[in-house]
Amino acid sequence: MFSSETPDDKDKMVLRISRGTAVVLLLCYGCYLGFQLGTHVDLFQDDVNNGSSNSSGNGGNRGNGGNGGGDCEDARGYGGGSGSGGRDVVEASEPPQGEEPQLSLTTSMLLLTTITLAVAVASEYLTASLEQFSKRSGLGEAFLGTIVLPIAGNACEHMTAVIVATKNKMDLSMGVAIGSSIQVALFAVPLAVVVGWISVLHPPYGRRALSRVD
Repeated sequence: MFSSETPDDKDKMVLRISRGTAVVLLLCYGCYLGFQLGTHVDLFQDDVNNGSSNSSGNGGNRGNGGNGGGDCEDARGYGGGSGSGGRDVVEASEPPQGEEPQLSLTTSMLLLTTITLAVAVASEYLTASLEQFSKRSGLGEAFLGTIVLPIAGNACEHMTAVIVATKNKMDLSMGVAIGSSIQVALFAVPLAVVVGWISVLHPPYGRRALSRVD
């Protein structure tokens, strides 16, 4: 009737489940990236190609209708229906012009690296001042870390999703809105668990990490 497990045994079991789940989630995130960037790239492309193919298909239907109308008009003694149909086919077959990139790949990667480093430095200072701000404002650190910081940190993503949605790019807007949640759930949190696991397996690394926190 009574469990013979000690609190230490339960803690070890929780650690095993947590670490195993973290590894599985990281594998799922890797499969997700492989699906999106490797095996099924065509499913995540813009709708420009789809729009051009649909326009061509509609243009072809209009062209056939124009030719049919031309045949009927020829039977009635009129000509020129096929000519207008041909012009419709030519105009409809022209693919819509997409937005051209304004920056080169090298410039984009350089800006991305610089911004990432700047965000990392800002996050370090923000985390260091979180305890003092909690004492001055009277808000708990748990509330600041789970509610305030995510809202402030994702403000740029929220703005980007809204701006992209106003440009009628709903796929990109949904990708920005949902992609952040997927990245946090499948990558950021499991990575934190794995890093904590490494700090336990390698005490010098753990001591350095704890000394930085202190």
